[in-house]
Amino acid sequence: MVPTPNRSKEPCSFWIGRQDWRRVEKAAVTLGSRVVGTYHSHVVSHPVPGAGDLRGAISGQVMIIVDSINGEIRAWRIRRRRAFPLKHAVVRTTG
Repeated sequence: MVPTPNRSKEPCSFWIGRQDWRRVEKAAVTLGSRVVGTYHSHVVSHPVPGAGDLRGAISGQVMIIVDSINGEIRAWRIRRRRAFPLKHAVVRTTG
């Protein structure tokens, strides 16, 4: 997981800049890997992709969303601007 700065000028919005995206992809290739998706949090809503999430998503990739209020995590496969839930397990560890 690689954090990226928010390039969005809109409140309650997040946008990964083109140069940031290229930097992450280049790093993945250097490590013999690839980018498989994105992750972000929702501060006041359920961890379900909204219209803005889907507009900025890349078809075929995974989107992981964390509900910042209750800690629920959901994973989605994005296809043609639609989100399909993925089965996953969350393992919580203690310090």
